[in-house]
Amino acid sequence: ALGPPNDDGRAAILRIHTAKMRASGRLTLRTPLDDATYTRWLANVASRTKGFSGAALAALVRGAIARALDRSVDALDTDSCRVTEGDFVAAIEDLRATSLELEPDDRGAAMSMFA
Repeated sequence: ALGPPNDDGRAAILRIHTAKMRASGRLTLRTPLDDATYTRWLANVASRTKGFSGAALAALVRGAIARALDRSVDALDTDSCRVTEGDFVAAIEDLRATSLELEPDDRGAAMSMFA
């Protein structure tokens, strides 16, 4: 049986699931999203998702998108929907809190992906 992917594997899976979001300009971070920043951001998300399977990572991306859509619908402005770093942080917390497969994260950890 295969275990969960390592940091590099999780970063690769996240890259697949966020590629269209990035290409469309819908992924918004606090810093400009050039290739180096995107790669560093993926590595940081991967490091925060130890124990996540590929399916859990796909659920993470869907959860972040759902948060962004909820915010846009509440603002009556779906055209400007952007998925933020905060959406990913909250989605990680949501998955850790609700999944029987994942351990709760250290609550003292910094909330920013770039902290």
